[in-house]
Amino acid sequence: MTGPVRVGHIDLSFHDAAAGEVERILIAHGHEIERTAAPHEEMFGRMGRGEVDVLVSAWLPTSHGRYLAPIADNVHEVTVLYEPYCIWAYPISCRRRPSARSPMFFDRRHLTGWSA
Repeated sequence: MTGPVRVGHIDLSFHDAAAGEVERILIAHGHEIERTAAPHEEMFGRMGRGEVDVLVSAWLPTSHGRYLAPIADNVHEVTVLYEPYCIWAYPISCRRRPSARSPMFFDRRHLTGWSA
């Protein structure tokens, strides 16, 4: 490859942090880096158009699978960097415990260390 490695990431702080670590490794191996960030759909579009060489930190297949689907046949998935998960929480000082009827309710049996 000639020229810098064009590293793209979704424009959120945690994706930026993951991209920074990948970039650090690429630089340590002698590569120059050109970084770019964009919202989810736009970044996958850039990957599909060949405007980035590497898209770092996609949550697949769950959150970002729909953005990958149109270009999946032209993309090589390299490795898992980390396993993200979303959590909903409320402060201990909250006087009223959220209701199971709340639209934000989740099945707490999937959490480890949960105590009611």
